[in-house]
Amino acid sequence: MWEVTTAGGTPRASVAWPNGPITERAEVRREIVALYDEACAVLGVEPRPHA
Repeated sequence: MWEVTTAGGTPRASVAWPNGPITERAEVRREIVALYDEACAVLGVEPRPHA
């Protein structure tokens, strides 16, 4: 989960990983790709191919 805080340390928002918590480094790319695909769908744009 990503957490956004103010400069003073006050929590403002959090964004959960699409497929739940991650524990392995290899899972980070998978989750970033999922967030990217979801953002493209919401914005109505065609996602770039994943390598």
